[in-house]
Amino acid sequence: MVAFEAILLTSFIFMRQSGLARRSYERDHLMLQILLLAEREVSAVVKMNQQIAERIGVWAICTDEEIKEMAKPRPSNNVAQIIQENLTDE
Repeated sequence: MVAFEAILLTSFIFMRQSGLARRSYERDHLMLQILLLAEREVSAVVKMNQQIAERIGVWAICTDEEIKEMAKPRPSNNVAQIIQENLTDE
């Protein structure tokens, strides 16, 4: 009888862990989607600010290589790969 209870309890624990793992995966996927959207929006805002700076003649911003790099849109798979690399480094 004790062995049956142990098997039953173990089964419930495994089912619970499986559900938690699935929800964790879904949360991670949602977080990735949010990060990708945020990256696109930030790139658009940087590009817009760069164009405003060019129009009003703030050439230091227009010619800054780091700002130019930030304004370039990134393909989603590159952003996902960078995020994955940063997560594995931690």
